[in-house]
Amino acid sequence: MLWVKGPSVTSGYFRDPVMTAERFAGGWFNTGDYVRMEDDGCLRILDRVTDIIIVGGFNVYPQEVEAIMNTHPAISEAVVVGMPHPVNGEVPKAFVRLHEGARVTPREIIDFCKKHLAHFKVPRSIEFIEAFPLSSTGKVLRRMLRQQK
Repeated sequence: MLWVKGPSVTSGYFRDPVMTAERFAGGWFNTGDYVRMEDDGCLRILDRVTDIIIVGGFNVYPQEVEAIMNTHPAISEAVVVGMPHPVNGEVPKAFVRLHEGARVTPREIIDFCKKHLAHFKVPRSIEFIEAFPLSSTGKVLRRMLRQQK
């Protein structure tokens, strides 16, 4: 988890003492990002903690799965979210937008992922989508994708 402190960091959420109590401690702010220190001393943001998918006790970082999927020649963009699963807790599901005129089956994408990812990181299902739901700032609204069954 990445915690930050400094003169440019706010001291709390506006009119929200509950969120302030949850995310601030001793002047430090919990960004909600899961990070790793690289060998060169730089921080690498792996994902948002709320987006991490826990598959049978293993952490799956959606950005890692998406990065692999986006190397597939037919895929324009992929977004991976966790979906409830009765045995594993959650499993990855991918929403995929294809390049114009590209054709590929869900099975072909899953087989591609199996060649490049650990088995627990491979999406269990693929849903093709024309456009992703976006926030006003252009970020994909993963919570809306999770609501699609």
